Amino acid sequence: MQRSGAFGIAAVAALAVAREGAETVIFLYGMGLEDNAGARLASGAALGLLLAALTAWAVNRGLRFLNYRQFFRISGFLLLLFAAALLATGVDRLIGMGWLPTLIDPVWDTSQLFDDASPSGAVLAAFTGYRARPSLILVTIYVVYWISIMFAQRKLVCNE
Repeated sequence: MQRSGAFGIAAVAALAVAREGAETVIFLYGMGLEDNAGARLASGAALGLLLAALTAWAVNRGLRFLNYRQFFRISGFLLLLFAAALLATGVDRLIGMGWLPTLIDPVWDTSQLFDDASPSGAVLAAFTGYRARPSLILVTIYVVYWISIMFAQRKLVCNE
């Protein structure tokens, strides 16, 4: 059973690498069709190989200083924030299409303090799902999302 799990992980990793390789080949083939692209293609490939080698060296040197537990805790939380932002965008689009009611729109207005249309507010909205004037359905779904995440995390910790 352990072997089949390892094979599955190896197969998924191989497919991901193959997909990226195929995209690179298609991209480079398209560049190669341009006039006088040979020298630029060769220099770009050499530069890419050099940067990949430097990145591998830097990662190899720096990994010994990395606290893996903290790294995965932070990256996991960031992924949950990104998922919340995608959820908020999806809810906004469903409201826009008329598939979800707004219930109360807006529940509050914090645009005077921090507007989500400003450059910094747009970054916050993209990464966390922040809305200066959210509807009640969005607030409800957002709260249910985070409560379910906390419940799932608590359940995982209790089962360890």
